[in-house]
Amino acid sequence: MADSRRYRALLIGNATYPRDPHCLPTINGPLADITQLKQVLTDPQVGLFDSADVETLSDHGVQDLREQVDEFFTTAARGDVLLLYYSGHGQLDERGTLYLCAKDTRTAGLRSTALSAIEINNIIDGSPATTTVIILDCCYSGAFKGLTPSASVAGRGRYVLTSSRSTQLARAATRPGQSSPFTRQLVRALRTAQPGKAAEALTIVEVYRQVHHWMTADAVIAPQLKFSGEGDVAIARRPASSRSTPPRETEPPSTPRSRSSSQKLSAAGGSPVTASASSLAIQRTPTSLEQLVDPQIWERGHSGKLKDYASAVEEGFGKSELSKGQKIVAWLGSIYSIAIVAWSCWLMWLSLEGTEGWFNQALMTAMLPLVFISIGAFDIHSRIHGFDLPWYAYLFVSVVLSVGPIGYILNSASGRDLLVQIFGVCMISMPVAVAPYLFRGTVMDVCFPELHPDIKEKLRLERAEAADFQKKKADSIQLADSIRRYYRLKGEPEE
Repeated sequence: MADSRRYRALLIGNATYPRDPHCLPTINGPLADITQLKQVLTDPQVGLFDSADVETLSDHGVQDLREQVDEFFTTAARGDVLLLYYSGHGQLDERGTLYLCAKDTRTAGLRSTALSAIEINNIIDGSPATTTVIILDCCYSGAFKGLTPSASVAGRGRYVLTSSRSTQLARAATRPGQSSPFTRQLVRALRTAQPGKAAEALTIVEVYRQVHHWMTADAVIAPQLKFSGEGDVAIARRPASSRSTPPRETEPPSTPRSRSSSQKLSAAGGSPVTASASSLAIQRTPTSLEQLVDPQIWERGHSGKLKDYASAVEEGFGKSELSKGQKIVAWLGSIYSIAIVAWSCWLMWLSLEGTEGWFNQALMTAMLPLVFISIGAFDIHSRIHGFDLPWYAYLFVSVVLSVGPIGYILNSASGRDLLVQIFGVCMISMPVAVAPYLFRGTVMDVCFPELHPDIKEKLRLERAEAADFQKKKADSIQLADSIRRYYRLKGEPEE
């Protein structure tokens, strides 16, 4: 089936942008990306592409790219399978249109100096080829739109595989000569991924499934797959050794397989917290084609995984069995903290006696335990939901608790030498100042251990992603309002 069709590829990599180095800094991955992808596409063992049918373009200008892309698609035959790959910077305009940046791109003039997704789709629409695969490894690549299936492509289609969602930044290579994480996993999948059946060809949907599994194992930047038309398309051969091996679920080497229905995750500085396997960030892969290609299902599912995980950890707080030593430390810390707070309140009451009315005296004394309880509750909330408590929170508690003892010492030693007063303030405020930190290190770290740093990072990324989406949505609404006001002022009908 696969060998009877001609496979052609155009691989574009842009790493440098000298006309706009501030907004488009040099990136390490693109040149290595197209080199490694060409190697695997033309590999005699797994490749379906002949070397003569794979062209690479490194750091070309936008007009050159436009001409090359147009020639690539317009000279194709109806039965050709065309692969267009791009690695570099992706930019969005104010309307959310994706632009692929070239060597001479300027962000201030995207329409004239970059290749838009609309332009690429128009070129593809005019191509005789009925099967097209587009792979984009750039920021906001999920915004590639314009899929318009027609009756002429029944049984074939246009497939768009992207490294991120429409609101996400793509992960770049960390050093020169290294490929980007997405392309690295793509090449790995083309060489080693299991199609799940004893088939000779590896399809684009199966490659996407494996790449998505690997990419979302340690981050929330999720590859996307969109398609128009029907069916699937072979993108690589399967090694003979793999075809004779029964299909099995593959996992990234860094992810150990769980042997039971639950796992214990060690919280930072505390006891293990138990969460069920269904609530971990790595989930079972989908089973239906609709689940594989619908990005909204993937977004809802991935967001739910982190929420389910956080809920499971929240339920586990306080329920895990503490050792005898931990219980003793927690009780001693609690008793010491309560005693210090009560002592500080008593000294505050004495220092205010005779200077304030009864109500004001009681109100100012009550502020000390209220501040202590409020910071403790805020710390618990932060630990459960993966936030970091500000470094000055417990310092603020120490200062507030020290007000009463310091005021009492100054009133009692008002007629004595200054050095005596300073010595007395230091001695009486020292146990008060360390009490909040002792409470945090004993009671809080034992009973409410913080989330694992990896999970906290995932939660931060998801929150940042949601905030970025809301900002873009607000900007779009503001732009639409500005356009309406403009037309009203000109007295023209709104478009």
